[in-house]
Amino acid sequence: MKVFSLSIAFLMPLMAYCESYFKDGTRWVVEYFGTSTPEGVQWAETYSLQTTPDSDGKNALGLFVEKEPGAEPDLITFIKTEGEKVFFGNTTDNNWYLLYDFGLNIDDTCTVYNLPRKPGEAPEAVVVKCLDIDTWDNSLNWPTMTLGIFEESSSDFERPDKWLPGLGARTGVVENTMFGMDGLGSWISEVWSDNELVYRCSLSSANQINIEENQDLIRLHDGTLHINSASDTTCNIFSADGTLLETLNVAANGTTLPLPAKGVYIVAIGSRSYKVMVP
Repeated sequence: MKVFSLSIAFLMPLMAYCESYFKDGTRWVVEYFGTSTPEGVQWAETYSLQTTPDSDGKNALGLFVEKEPGAEPDLITFIKTEGEKVFFGNTTDNNWYLLYDFGLNIDDTCTVYNLPRKPGEAPEAVVVKCLDIDTWDNSLNWPTMTLGIFEESSSDFERPDKWLPGLGARTGVVENTMFGMDGLGSWISEVWSDNELVYRCSLSSANQINIEENQDLIRLHDGTLHINSASDTTCNIFSADGTLLETLNVAANGTTLPLPAKGVYIVAIGSRSYKVMVP
């Protein structure tokens, strides 16, 4: 991971400390989890950048997705970069759309575009604003930019979430504005560059809870978490975006904790972590 000294970070843009991995040979593992069952529905997709011929036979940087392990990767778009900006588009007609601008400063705004999910759909324009910059985010193990989406109903920037300069969004590679989307959560689990691990999310090692098989350790009933442990230990409760919500001591005879609302939580008990969904 090529992140340099942060002692004078306020003097320089974040990208001065983060190498851009939007280049040939980069591979992202993105974990997704739905909210349609008590346990959540989890799967992973692998995105990769590879130099490949375009429709004119010229080499270009293609973004591929492998939806299942061992499946043939599908080309979903082409990528190009200009300084700290990342674009997706079509090399043939030279139509390019801004995916990320990692050079934004606090209070800067720009228009980015969502990558169409279905054939024939047009990219959707979204106005975002940089609300904050953190030279190091302990929960995500990377510098971050907090972005808000402009909401016409309130004429303000809401639903804040984070970009990871040089990597993408906290929520994924193409999920550049998937902030607060109902029914679906995701995060970048790992990033590899030429087979070298350059990033791993601290939350990605969490195990999906199977309530029936783990009742001896942890179970969920009516929105209350019941935690059992063979010895006294510490439990940390995180929101799905990695925000620490509460730390509590777990006694050997068991502890209960009402979770604050519906949604996905990360429960870290000792050295083990679990994803818990409150329906």
